[in-house]
Amino acid sequence: MVSWEMKDIKMYYEYCNYNTQRILNAKDEMGKVFDMIDRGLNGFCTDIFQMREIAQFLPEGFVLAGPVDYPLGKSDRKVRQHEAITLLKSGANAIDLVCHRHYLMNNDWVSLKVDIQSMRQICKDYNATLRIVTNWQDDKNVEIFIQVVKLLRDYKIDFLIPSTAYHNDDFTDNLIVSHVVQEDTGVPTICNGYLYLDKHKEQLDKAEIFGFRFYPSNYKMVYK
Repeated sequence: MVSWEMKDIKMYYEYCNYNTQRILNAKDEMGKVFDMIDRGLNGFCTDIFQMREIAQFLPEGFVLAGPVDYPLGKSDRKVRQHEAITLLKSGANAIDLVCHRHYLMNNDWVSLKVDIQSMRQICKDYNATLRIVTNWQDDKNVEIFIQVVKLLRDYKIDFLIPSTAYHNDDFTDNLIVSHVVQEDTGVPTICNGYLYLDKHKEQLDKAEIFGFRFYPSNYKMVYK
């Protein structure tokens, strides 16, 4: 079992619990978050109900993110905007926007630009950051994915999360993609592959990426 202090590695860390169908106990989750904050946790990504309960208790500068149109990313633009505004009014300072799959799969770059830039303005109005969630596996190869991320960069996204992680994503593949994409595009990238082996920790030690995300299923492996 992997076990190390988060402060041992100079990297942004966040805990995410919105990628599960299970209804988690809010008090238990809050206890985990505050315990991990003491160990170097930098961000918490959760649903709107837990967000409303915990937002007022978090330290200044701590990232509180909520998902928009997760996990499918196929809703109407106005629905996505309303969801984002509701999260921001509930205490979020970061939005995890699932990149619109219909626009991506149909190469509708104009609609994709409008969708992201309108969300960018909403985030700006609330002094929040825009983080795009997209599945790198949807593209035929990493080179194509890099070109997509370059477009997203031009649309002024703040961060990239390369997988919805609704199902387990191979850690090594995700880490490699995160490293290559950040290096080639300059977009700060948060690796969110499923870490569960000692070798994953060693790989993470050497990675030149912005951050790492972990989940209820493996958070105990990330801190003692």
